[in-house]
Amino acid sequence: MTHISIDLAELLQAKLQHGFSVPVSIQVEDLLEYADDYWDEVLDLDHLLEARHEVALVITADQVLELRPHLTHEQAWEVAKITRNDTQYMLRDLIGDVADLNYPTAKDQLLLRAIRLQATLKSLAETEVTALAALQQLEAVRRGIDRVPERPDVDPAWIGSLAASLDDLEHFSTSLNPSTNER
Repeated sequence: MTHISIDLAELLQAKLQHGFSVPVSIQVEDLLEYADDYWDEVLDLDHLLEARHEVALVITADQVLELRPHLTHEQAWEVAKITRNDTQYMLRDLIGDVADLNYPTAKDQLLLRAIRLQATLKSLAETEVTALAALQQLEAVRRGIDRVPERPDVDPAWIGSLAASLDDLEHFSTSLNPSTNER
């Protein structure tokens, strides 16, 4: 869990330098001096971010020192800041890669099926002449998949038609290769 400690007294003094007005005027310093309260508050940062559907990456000088104990604390802090800045550039690509891996587009799913089927048909083509014809049909389907735009609003009938063509070719390859029927 990521927790952060906030000194509320310091925060109030910074925000309300000139006090605030309610039916009586109270100086923040007076409030803090006479209030019987503990002014350090520990916040559960993970919980707060979760509620807002946000994620934070915290890099501390201490984490750097654990990995590179030969650095001074100031050097470790500089490494943490550089890492934070460099991470901003790489994070966009990483987010895209994670999203594509976990939630591929319909086009990506079709391409993956086509690639797997192509490998199967190529191995069968060495012994089955009809597999060569299926490879040619697959190539036509691949051209259709390549024309599918990278948008979420693609016509589902188009995707369904391409998927049905792959279904037929997969069924055909299974009939040629008895070892796949055992699975």
